Amino acid sequence: MKKQILAAAIAAAFVSTSAFAAPSLVPVVTNDQAAGGTLPSGFAVGGFGAVGGTLYAFLSSNNSGTGYVTAGTPGGDLTPVIGSIALSGLGAGYDDGLSPNGEVLTVGSTLIVPDSLTGGFVAIDTSNGNALTLLLDNTQIAAATAPTDTSVRRPLGSAVTPNGGLLFFDGDSASDVLLASNLTPGNVSVVATDAELTALLGSDDIDGGTVAGGSYFATGSGFDAIARADFDTNGDLDASTFTTVIDTTTYESIIDPDDTSPSLTPREMITGGDGLVYFYDGDVDGVVSFDPADPIGTLQIAVSEDVLLAGAGNDSVVDLLWFDDKLHVQVAGANAGTLFAVVPEPASLGLLALGGLALRRRR
Repeated sequence: MKKQILAAAIAAAFVSTSAFAAPSLVPVVTNDQAAGGTLPSGFAVGGFGAVGGTLYAFLSSNNSGTGYVTAGTPGGDLTPVIGSIALSGLGAGYDDGLSPNGEVLTVGSTLIVPDSLTGGFVAIDTSNGNALTLLLDNTQIAAATAPTDTSVRRPLGSAVTPNGGLLFFDGDSASDVLLASNLTPGNVSVVATDAELTALLGSDDIDGGTVAGGSYFATGSGFDAIARADFDTNGDLDASTFTTVIDTTTYESIIDPDDTSPSLTPREMITGGDGLVYFYDGDVDGVVSFDPADPIGTLQIAVSEDVLLAGAGNDSVVDLLWFDDKLHVQVAGANAGTLFAVVPEPASLGLLALGGLALRRRR
């Protein structure tokens, strides 16, 4: 009988623990550590990126011409690796620092940074002394979308395609176009116009996007749903294949069944190393996840508002990052420059302990 009880306890420990315990947030890099010692006045940690075990932090400043980038491993201060002089070589305004608008993408050993300050994309080759390349500037993106509009673009929903290219959404109100680039400087092409997106999705507004399970998944507050599109044999996105995989009603029935005004306020969609898709929903103030192979059947709140408030002191997520085999979040507010790891509670250990207790009681 003792063996049977122990076997049952061990078997239970391997059942998914999501139903038994919520995760917790653990700070891995503070804003001072991200800054390289002490966050200077007027500076902000705009976001994080990672290549292998190395973490990169992007520091922007309202003190003209003083932005920089740091890198290192968690557990101490990151080290400045790119200064304002190097950034100034990209063009006017870049020496104020890079402030990622959306996810910093990793392609091999290269970081692709969508910059909200200048409206362009910058590549950092971490295998070549962190060499900088301006992939797309604001003018080039505007020329492909709205040539008469000179405002700073809002690159959103950035994702790496199966053929190693870049897919992103120009969220400027005058354009709202889905674009692609082969990551050659200056290369950009239109995948779907605002009219085509509206016809396919019911809205031309994409707030987050990622490639997972061989498809492109996108979400937006305009169409309040999760959509999927497939790639052709050349690895290019076929926008005509956009279809809704989780509609508003289904989403709300699972994620927020008590909401009388169903909607999504999504941003920051990424694919984790575990194969799941993660995104932040400002309507429930939490991080939602799903398996691309079964979006509806696996849809769940991965990091709740309560967990965010308890661990980070703020429930507004501004950045998601997969690093060190786990999800990380960056929030707004007083801890805006701190990166938190999402650590699952060891529920399986608790179950094993219960099994051991049962054995002792049997004695």
